[in-house]
Amino acid sequence: MQQDAYWWLDGVETAITGLNATLRDFARFGQFILNDGKIDGLSVLPEGWVREAGRSLTLVDGTQAAYGYMWWPEPDGAGHFSDGDFAAYGIFGQRLHISPKHGFLIAELCARSKPKADDSVDGLAFARAAVEALEA
Repeated sequence: MQQDAYWWLDGVETAITGLNATLRDFARFGQFILNDGKIDGLSVLPEGWVREAGRSLTLVDGTQAAYGYMWWPEPDGAGHFSDGDFAAYGIFGQRLHISPKHGFLIAELCARSKPKADDSVDGLAFARAAVEALEA
């Protein structure tokens, strides 16, 4: 990381919220994930972890959960999770969209006044448009 990051605490640490970092450092983290958990060619994460983390989990009853290991698989236009894209979302509009198939990521910060989903731009539609533009 280039800058110090901060972890928000409210008496107890939680695994689901609280990381405050610069856009550049969020993008660096996204690049680490896009590079399959490698830094300078050295594997930091177990083989296959990133692929597993960004995939829908199959529950004990056989249903698909639209959630990986703290990552959300992105549905394709038909609502399936087939292209391998996944994202992390922050409650105030932060987002990392990872596209292993296309080799790109989108890092996004927002400054919502409250933790609500009222984006003026649909992030998933934006990511799909970026993929289409890159493939053109």
